Amino acid sequence: MVLLHSEYQIDMKRIKVKKAEIVLKKGDITEEDVDIIVNATNSLLAGGAGVDEVIREKGGPAISRDCRKLQERFGGCPIGEAVLTSAGNLKALYLIHTVGPRWNRGEKQEIILLKNAYINSLRLANKLGVSTIAFPAISTGANRFPIKLAAMIGIQSVMEFLNQEENILQEVRFVLFDDKTLNAFNQSLMRIQEPMQVNSGSRNKVRATRSSWKTQPLPEEWLKLPFELDLNKKEFGQIKYGFIPREMDDQWFIFFEENKLYFYRSWTGYCIYEIEFEQTRKGARVKEVWVNNNPKQHKIKNMEALKGHLLQLIQFLLKENNYIVI
Repeated sequence: MVLLHSEYQIDMKRIKVKKAEIVLKKGDITEEDVDIIVNATNSLLAGGAGVDEVIREKGGPAISRDCRKLQERFGGCPIGEAVLTSAGNLKALYLIHTVGPRWNRGEKQEIILLKNAYINSLRLANKLGVSTIAFPAISTGANRFPIKLAAMIGIQSVMEFLNQEENILQEVRFVLFDDKTLNAFNQSLMRIQEPMQVNSGSRNKVRATRSSWKTQPLPEEWLKLPFELDLNKKEFGQIKYGFIPREMDDQWFIFFEENKLYFYRSWTGYCIYEIEFEQTRKGARVKEVWVNNNPKQHKIKNMEALKGHLLQLIQFLLKENNYIVI
């Protein structure tokens, strides 16, 4: 769930959530003076590339020695779980090792598993009674998780934990390797506090545009889908607002442009459906519908299933946008 009405204050790369703070910074996580550093590792705790390699190199042999003991005793660490070791020569008191998922187009519960990696690390830190913890951008390296989606999951997971669980942490820090990753996390941080503020029983609504979300170029392979639908003026006005993802489980980014409604998968940025409308005296009707026919981007089962799916998406839009716009 996204937490739009919790007690927080935004200040660029810093956000206060109840009594704790989420901080974003560019830097080397191994140099952070915090109680706990989180290491993104593999299921065997055997060490790898990226942040895991740097942490073990700077922390010294004690870290790998502790990991081998855990591997021998427990067989490693499952994806989404977290374990504790010493921090060796690092400034931190402890290391938490967590295993993020490898990206597979969102087909193997990667979103849930990445959220679990953050939440389980935070729970372990909380049990230790520490006050500060530093995270890298889990799964965005060798596991190839889309940075923008990973950033949203990381920020929202931490916010959810700080808002909903008994917490003694004072600061959760994201220490990010480069400007690209820092920018993605900063955008996610700012997006969380975008529109939808309660006001006299109504909610402010911002219209989605092409620039509201990172998208891939339109596919070259399309399949025409026979589809009929008439909308009245109110309904046609509602769908024009589209939909901007704000939760980890939101799978679609939808926007209206030049009489066309575009449906993009939020985590891949691929356009799946394109609907062209023509206006009528009573509102608008569907003129043509095109479906992404690139098997690497979208798997088509049968035409009837596609029609049903598209109708569900339109009904979702009408329900989501069914309130007074102020």
